[in-house]
Amino acid sequence: MNALILIVALLFSLSSQAEELVINLPHGSHTLQTTIFLPTKSSKPYPLVIINHGKGDNDADEEPRFRASIASQFFNELGYAVALPMREGFAGSSGWERAEACDMEKTGLLQAESIESAVKYLSTLPYINPERIILVGYSYGGFASLAYASVYKNPNIKAVINFSGGISRRGGGCIWTDELLDAVTSFGKNTDTPSLWIYAENDSLFPEWLAQGMHLRYKLAGGNSALVITPPYSNDGHNLFIDPAGLKIWQDVVEFFLSKV
Repeated sequence: MNALILIVALLFSLSSQAEELVINLPHGSHTLQTTIFLPTKSSKPYPLVIINHGKGDNDADEEPRFRASIASQFFNELGYAVALPMREGFAGSSGWERAEACDMEKTGLLQAESIESAVKYLSTLPYINPERIILVGYSYGGFASLAYASVYKNPNIKAVINFSGGISRRGGGCIWTDELLDAVTSFGKNTDTPSLWIYAENDSLFPEWLAQGMHLRYKLAGGNSALVITPPYSNDGHNLFIDPAGLKIWQDVVEFFLSKV
């Protein structure tokens, strides 16, 4: 009986995830493990949202595959296909995490190379509309998405949505906040892609004063962007994007922003 229940549960699980695909897309001599969620209520070809992941306390290769299931479902319901590529060295992607200690601008640009591989490959899929792509990034992935927009002048990237984006390098003599401010200044100087920045007031990594400072530097450098600081969220606002309860806080402003780009 227990075995039968287990089999039924497994079949139910598989059937309920019928719209979830996992592929390995090419990235030079490496491959990037990528999750794809396809909408069920709109017609092909689908516009595309690419969600770029953050990084926890684990080594990159020990990070779990990022699914962002609540956010993915939100974008699916708006008619978008959603792809979540794991950048080089993360989770099931081959290679190694590419980073340059306290040189945050260079780190962002190195991370953006994985995003470019994902954009190029996903644009070739027959069920994707390559002329409407939105980059969404969380934490490290938000920072990498801003870096991407500064160097890859792809007119099909219609916007970047940056949730709690940045890199934190505490310890080791790195004045990481200065490096972060300098990096986003450079990114803002080199892009005209519209972006929406969303941070919570009580973000433990990038608190309100730092988010305000980053955005100001980005905008004064020429970046086309808007900043939303939400009220304190739960125990740590850095989880706003990935917590299911956070959706109700950001969904309306994101949907409005997407209607304008």
